[in-house]
Amino acid sequence: RETVEAETRAAIGLAHERGLAVLLKPHLWLEDRDSGAWRGDVDPSEEDWPAWRAEYRDAMLGFARLAAEESVAGLSIGSELSDLTASRSEFWVELATEVRAVFPGFVTYAANWDQEFDRITFWPVLDYIGVDAFWPLVDSADARLDDAGCDARMGSIREGLAAVAARTD
Repeated sequence: RETVEAETRAAIGLAHERGLAVLLKPHLWLEDRDSGAWRGDVDPSEEDWPAWRAEYRDAMLGFARLAAEESVAGLSIGSELSDLTASRSEFWVELATEVRAVFPGFVTYAANWDQEFDRITFWPVLDYIGVDAFWPLVDSADARLDDAGCDARMGSIREGLAAVAARTD
């Protein structure tokens, strides 16, 4: 953790030297992701949940303290943890509350574009809706993107985002 903290502080410092505002967005990386594992599938058993919850909470509060010390503009309390946001929304509400106690900047969560952003129930306790927006703009690898197709696809995406924004105020 010391190396991660030092490298994170250094990167924040370089961004600030260049006049940039910083959003600190820690990612949970899986050891076996080469086998197709994805963080969105992380869903500890009831038996494992207390330990997982405590470790994630401690790590995120550590990032919140670091972000406060380094005058970071915002902090994402998670990224694409789709199964956990669906099954443990109370955890995210509690975590956001605890993070706010040590971090004065804005708090968000980075939802997955296709499996998560429109079903999260805890958006109202955050400052911003965050979406990792990797929507495909064409339906196949050999399809050609033209202005009309892009406008149509983007219009549909905008409508979905606007609906979530309106629903969550």
